[in-house]
Amino acid sequence: MNWDFEGYFEAAEPKPLHPIFGRADAHLHGPGLAVDLGCGTGKSCLHLLDRGYRVLAVEPHPTARAKLIARLPPGAPVEVVADRFQEMTIPPCEAVVAVLSLFFMARSESDAFWPEIVAALLPGGLFIGQILGVRDSWVADGCAAYTAEEARALFDAFEVLDWEEAERNSVTVQGEPKHWHVFHVVARRRV
Repeated sequence: MNWDFEGYFEAAEPKPLHPIFGRADAHLHGPGLAVDLGCGTGKSCLHLLDRGYRVLAVEPHPTARAKLIARLPPGAPVEVVADRFQEMTIPPCEAVVAVLSLFFMARSESDAFWPEIVAALLPGGLFIGQILGVRDSWVADGCAAYTAEEARALFDAFEVLDWEEAERNSVTVQGEPKHWHVFHVVARRRV
């Protein structure tokens, strides 16, 4: 996969917070640790801070990390790490946020990484993010994708609070034509 992340971060900067938080905020109540996987320039991270969480912000791209660090208020309880999240061990946490980030790996990496997310979430902890569907055009580029049945099975250990399967022809944040097939998910780890 050869992605233009520099262009992506520049195009995404003026965009609002992802709308999934409109469905997740009723369940996001810090304190505790939230892990933001693929945090980009920090919109989700700052939102999690506002909701009362300490944040472990995981972003391998140096430009995005620099933008995030510049946005942080002094003394903010945020640790920014440069790891590829699929190569890290997630610490025990109250929330895992993965807004449009989990599918930028091969399916085999995704299958190996998902149990890390499940194991890290404490009972009652939240997952907020997306799983790519098999009809998404990025599947041809090697992105991890799942059928609806496979995606649902990932959440066997969760109470699903919000589930939306979205499929449409549209554009990327950079204006490139794309067929989207995405599962937007808010789920709580069962006790």
